[in-house]
Amino acid sequence: SITCIEEESSGKQDWDIGYPTYEDCCEVNFSFVEDSPCNASAGTMEKSQIIYYADWETRKCKHTDSQSQYFDQRFASGEECCQDSFSWDPTRLCFKSLSFDEETVAGDSSSHSKQEEEVADNTDDSKYYADFSKGECLPLDELDEEKSWQKVYSTEAECCAAHFSWDVNGLCYEKVDVSIVDNRKYYANFVERRCETKHTSETSRWDTGYSTREVCCETNFSWDTDGPCFDDDVELVNPFPEDVSPPPSTTRPSAGPTYSPSEFLTYMPTEMPSKTPSVSPTPRPSLSPVIPGTPTGSPQISPSVAPSITSTDLPSSSPTISSSNFPSMPPSIAKSSVPSASPTDDPTAEPTQSKLDALKAVLLPLSPNSAESLDDDDSDQYRAMEWLVKNESFDSFSTEKIAQRWSLATLYESFYGKEWKESAGWLRDRGEYSDECSWQGIVCGDLGSVTRIELKGNSLWGGLPPEISLLDNLEYLGLSENEIKEIPAEVFKLERLKVLDLEKNLIETLPEVIVTIDLSTMGTSISPLEELYLSYNKLDSIPSSLFQLSTLKVLWASNNKLSEIPMGIGALTSLEDLDLEGNRIAGSIPNSLFNLPKLRSLYLHDNMLTGQLAPSMTRLSKLEILDLDSNSLSGAVSPRLGLFPQLTQLHLGKNEFEGQLPWNALSRLSNLTVLDVSYNRLNSTISTQIGGLSNLVSIRLDNNYHKNENGKVTSFGIKGSIPSTIGLLHKLQELRLDDNYVSGSIPNSMQFLQNLLTFRAESNNLKGAIPPMPANLQYLHLWSNYLTGTISGQLGTLRQLQELFLDDNDLTGTIPLQLGYLTSASYISFAQNQLRGPLPPSFGGLASLKRLDLYDNKLTGAIPSQLANAPLAKLKLEGNLFHGDIPQPVCDAVDSISGDCATTSSPTPSPGSDQFGFTVARESAYRIWWSCSCCSSCS
Repeated sequence: SITCIEEESSGKQDWDIGYPTYEDCCEVNFSFVEDSPCNASAGTMEKSQIIYYADWETRKCKHTDSQSQYFDQRFASGEECCQDSFSWDPTRLCFKSLSFDEETVAGDSSSHSKQEEEVADNTDDSKYYADFSKGECLPLDELDEEKSWQKVYSTEAECCAAHFSWDVNGLCYEKVDVSIVDNRKYYANFVERRCETKHTSETSRWDTGYSTREVCCETNFSWDTDGPCFDDDVELVNPFPEDVSPPPSTTRPSAGPTYSPSEFLTYMPTEMPSKTPSVSPTPRPSLSPVIPGTPTGSPQISPSVAPSITSTDLPSSSPTISSSNFPSMPPSIAKSSVPSASPTDDPTAEPTQSKLDALKAVLLPLSPNSAESLDDDDSDQYRAMEWLVKNESFDSFSTEKIAQRWSLATLYESFYGKEWKESAGWLRDRGEYSDECSWQGIVCGDLGSVTRIELKGNSLWGGLPPEISLLDNLEYLGLSENEIKEIPAEVFKLERLKVLDLEKNLIETLPEVIVTIDLSTMGTSISPLEELYLSYNKLDSIPSSLFQLSTLKVLWASNNKLSEIPMGIGALTSLEDLDLEGNRIAGSIPNSLFNLPKLRSLYLHDNMLTGQLAPSMTRLSKLEILDLDSNSLSGAVSPRLGLFPQLTQLHLGKNEFEGQLPWNALSRLSNLTVLDVSYNRLNSTISTQIGGLSNLVSIRLDNNYHKNENGKVTSFGIKGSIPSTIGLLHKLQELRLDDNYVSGSIPNSMQFLQNLLTFRAESNNLKGAIPPMPANLQYLHLWSNYLTGTISGQLGTLRQLQELFLDDNDLTGTIPLQLGYLTSASYISFAQNQLRGPLPPSFGGLASLKRLDLYDNKLTGAIPSQLANAPLAKLKLEGNLFHGDIPQPVCDAVDSISGDCATTSSPTPSPGSDQFGFTVARESAYRIWWSCSCCSSCS
């Protein structure tokens, strides 16, 4: 409702203004609303008296005319309008330019001066000051100096230079000694791209002065040698047409400050505070060209423009500037940034050139490198600008929002957004998508700034535009699994970016990382990036400047075309996770890699590294994962590996390591979960000390037995027996000893490994019977050994077993019918043993069985018809003593059957048999390794 209400102090907002009477509240806030409930009960000014309104763009009070809006508050006189609206303005522009009515003009000039003195007295006699940390006005005697932003200066000239240098012709300088005006230098005007002379008092603390124009131009605009700075005859015109007002925070360095109502929604004290906080307290190098000598402050805020109040210098308790947050403010302030401007054009219409020119003037200081693109109507940047000005709310956007929307729109155009898999909301600007924070893959913070972009696997193609640097608050940029080819250097200028994910793209080169120098403080700033993902691209090198990222914790660059580990990598002292696997890195591991004190994970898998493990590797004292698998490293496995107390995974497989494993050293690795030395040339035993590594989950000692081209054994691999202490490894899930020279029997303690899923010990010299196995076992490979005894029915209790390979041993006895309960088994092989007796019908219940190998045994009896119930694809029966025909359902169900079954003892061939008494092979069942198939009907 548009009326005044009585409210307890606990119910009002911080920014609400209280009035002593109902009438005062109505007159100040709603006198312009004819049908307001206020006017029904409170006296208001006569309509004929309301002849002035406040024009916030020019900071003047004007007669009502066609330019005033219905929401503008009106006043009976210009003096009242100026006093009410612009008493905070120290330039007193409103009072100086006031057009008085006839009575005022008829009076002498002394009355005019008297009126101004009265106004000045009213403002100077204030007994209150604005405490922005509390959001209220307090008596002057309660001023807390420790919390105030006010600063005391020894001279008035010093104070003026600190706070009003942008208004050298204003009120503050009227009493200043003229001698200070003689000291003038050249300063950069980033909007007009030229250098101009100013007095030092006209500049701000971040401005850099130069003794000559040439030095100023060369330092700040060397990137624009064809521009106006290098042309003495060029006089630039006002970039803003007369019919279009510049956006609130875009100003020209040589002019006074440009204010908009939105700047005073929250901060509009009766008097200006003694120190106006800075617009840009921290440098924003991402928005200015990084050129030696260039101020690190962004050209977005012209160096000579008056600072306005920001949340950096004001306490965070100040309300956010937003028209929807100020119910108690007059509509003339809260409606839009330029209330007196003409209504916005139809958003569907083509943008006028004047609007485009005005927006271009806003964008150029934000992104000077975009100058050429903004002049090219076929560029992504220009198309994004056209879209932006079509928005019906464009005139009310803050500079930050303009920059954010333009940056996102440019990204959309650059990556062919119309071809994306998911693009909900992008450039729709209607309904639920009117705010860019609702677009697909965009996440914003509480204040509406983009903090996260996730466009993984979304068919992005092309190059990331440099305008990405305008997203000042971006913390996460996820562009993985696309077809991105280029990344600009500007991405490393984002001051809050912590995670950059570019995995699985087509990037061939990375830009240089630039360190920005703040000339005012001589301090440096660089990207605060913590995680950089570059795996699965086409990189053949990493720029050395990347190693200046002192905050980088994660660097993944696997599966590229890198040929070396850069020497400078040791400078990444914060690095914790380094992945360079799957490249073409050759040579030895550089010692600089061992200068990373915080490194926890090192992946160099699948490269061409050579040499031995260097002693200096022990400097990586916090290492948890060491993966050197699939290289050509040689020598002995270093006992220094025992000096990594936090090591959890050790991958040394597929190298050329030799000799005995250093069990004394390895036994110290109490946190070790993975030990992999497979595919080497070791000659080692398994120590009983292995039982002390109680956290082991995987042990791979396989494939260490080798012969040369002449068949001579060059390494026996793992020798000796399996120690019974292996049963102490209760967390063990994988044990691989295959292709070695392990002898002795399998210890009974194996049955205590209740988490064991895989036990592979094929191609060894194991002897004796097969002991009971753990219940959760899934893969049991014991083929090509010298195992004896019978197959235990206990194996039938292994309901998770998927593969059972016992072939090529000396097993005897019959096949236990309990094995018919192995319902998860897909492959069973008992071939090449001395098994006797029939094939149990229970095998028909093996619901997952795909292959059954029984060849080369002494099995007898008929083939059970129940086998047709198993999903067999291959059945190998040859080399046994089966009799009778294979049941027709089995022949029909199995894709491949091989066998040589004796069907009769008579020398007379049976019908359908060949001359030797064997059934003729069924053509559809013919496969390798067979003589004929026994079928009830043959052709």
